[in-house]
Amino acid sequence: MIRQVETVRRAAIPSNVAGAPDGPSLLPRGVRGRTAANALTGIDIGGHSAKLVARRWQDSRWCIVRAHCLRLPASAFDGSEELADALRSLLKKHGEPACRELVVTLPSHMVDYESVELPSNLDTESADCALAVCANEAMQRLLGDEYRRATYDYWVGNSGGAGLPEKLHLTWTASEFATRLAMSLARDGWRVRTIDAAGPALANIAAAGEGTPRSQLAIDIGADHACFVSCRGAVAENIRSRVRFASMSAAETLAAKLGVRAIAAEQLLRSIGIGDASSGSPSRLASMVHRQLLGWLEGLAFEVQRATRFLRHRHPDDVTEEIVLCGGGACVRGLGSWLAGRVGISARDVELPAAWRWETAEPFSPLYAGAVAMLQRGGAP
Repeated sequence: MIRQVETVRRAAIPSNVAGAPDGPSLLPRGVRGRTAANALTGIDIGGHSAKLVARRWQDSRWCIVRAHCLRLPASAFDGSEELADALRSLLKKHGEPACRELVVTLPSHMVDYESVELPSNLDTESADCALAVCANEAMQRLLGDEYRRATYDYWVGNSGGAGLPEKLHLTWTASEFATRLAMSLARDGWRVRTIDAAGPALANIAAAGEGTPRSQLAIDIGADHACFVSCRGAVAENIRSRVRFASMSAAETLAAKLGVRAIAAEQLLRSIGIGDASSGSPSRLASMVHRQLLGWLEGLAFEVQRATRFLRHRHPDDVTEEIVLCGGGACVRGLGSWLAGRVGISARDVELPAAWRWETAEPFSPLYAGAVAMLQRGGAP
């Protein structure tokens, strides 16, 4: 979490249900946008790159009209102005002129998360004020003096089987950072409607489509770390951020092993990958890629097994039925089949919601899942 020197007044956003029309936001009250937009841009900021996806409402459906990924310089994470400058460059060069309203996710190292049990006698269906009080008290206990320097949001989830206490989920960041980021972009005409943590947003897109299993584990795979989101329906029930499982990305690992450029390794991973179990024996090239990438794969599988064991221990009656892979690391062809065979749980790449149309030249891939999830939470026209 980013620490600010100044002491500012905390501003909480009372949005107690993940996936509500406006969605949770880490922007202070008065800065956050509250109206739905026919044209909207989602920006998912990871630890190394920012993914931009722009949508418009036309022909009675959402149409994705622009998608781009930009590697961010290390200096972009030094502060709000530096990050705003990097996003400004991305928007000016690759943004959609008509999509001036933004929904943004912050990278995991700028956001914290915790869940606490709600009192068993609290009626979460009608006691919005009581929930706000619980969230306020929980934040003061968690942060102490830092409480006044943070802005937060919360939502309610069961986090287990029938009869277990409901959970109050809290996510927060520094007030001044979120506000300054929004204000800096506003100077050039971009309105930030909401700033969110990536975890709650991923639960939405993992649950998209018919026949979605009751309990899922969404995994956002970054360059060298992952975010694990246990979810039911469209609600995140448990989040483990910043899970480091490798020292380099899959592309960087393969490039170092083969002595080629990272962009060539990335193309190899997308087109050949590690082989697909459903298509029979992998090619010799896919087998070679698998051998070179084995350490990276084993590190990821180990963390997935840790996560599923933890969830089984905590909630033995609530078994994870499906793994949904998101993020740039999920673009390794055949990864889902390999992981399913290793951990014994069906795995698939995240999919674009069926009601949406992808019209941009850049094809849809798990890389854009976070930005699309934010657009889903942006509301309908």
